[in-house]
This record gives sequence, structure tokens and C-alpha cells, in this order.
Amino acid sequence: MEPTLPLFDEEPARPLADRLRPTRLEDVVGQDHLLAPDAPLGRMVAQQRLGSAILWGRPASGKRPSPGSSPTAAT
Repeated sequence: MEPTLPLFDEEPARPLADRLRPTRLEDVVGQDHLLAPDAPLGRMVAQQRLGSAILWGRPASGKRPSPGSSPTAAT
């Protein structure tokens, strides 16, 4: 019987961007104008009144969903 390689026993690694994506709002860097406690999204989070939003901008400008906004995010 041939030994199995650990390469095939484990799940494939998640992409780097997925592993580095913030999981909490406190971990988001560079969006204080939106996420600070007195900013629009910060107030919405504090009041637990989140709605839908359409994010528009050039490619690679940071339009990914915020932490916790995807159905697969940890709770």
C-alpha cells in the first residue's frame, strides 16, 4: 500500500485575499470616512439599521463587501 501525500489529505488553501480580508469592522483600514462611529455606516451599524448599498468605483478600489455582510461570514 502506498503512503498518501499530505498534499491530498487537506483542503486546498484559501486564496491570500480571502485569508487577509477583515472579519470585523474594527479591522478595516482606511475607511474612517465611512466606518467611524460618527460616519454614515458607523451610525447605521450602531443603530442596527443596515440596508442595501450599491458600491461604485474603478476596479481594485475596495468595493468588496464589509466583514459580516456575506452569507458565509462567521457570526
